Formats: sequence, C-alpha cells, structure tokens
Amino acid sequence: PSKPSPDPVRLAMSRLGVESAWMIGDTPDDIVAARGASVLPIGICGDGAQSDALRQSLGRSGAARTLIQWSDIKEVLP
Repeated sequence: PSKPSPDPVRLAMSRLGVESAWMIGDTPDDIVAARGASVLPIGICGDGAQSDALRQSLGRSGAARTLIQWSDIKEVLP
C-alpha cells in the first residue's frame, strides 16, 4: 500500500533489522505514515513561497519537528 499507510515504513525497518527509526518527509502523508509506524516524523519544508503553509500542514499531521533545509538535521539528531 502507498502512503499514508505505515506498512512500507514497517517493512523497511524489518528488512533493516531495526526497532526504532526516524523518517524525514516533505508531505503530510509522509508524516502520517511515520507516526503510524511509531517512528519519529521529521518534516522538511524548504524556504520557498509555500514553506509557511507546508510547515503548518506538516505540524498538523504530527511532525515532531519541521526543518527548512536538510542540513538542519544536525540540530535535531545526535
């Protein structure tokens, strides 16, 4: 099944042999899938014209944090 189903996330974790993970996504469906698989959902919205609306949408979907650029991940994860 496709997102927002958590099944692909669970399958990836199973194949990797991990029990915990985090997932970076740029759509609300990514965030919902991550939440459903019990992994830490991190949103990325960029800094374009639609970034404020996307940041709010990712937050409403359950993102634990929302980043503007990929390099900001260093501030979130150890």
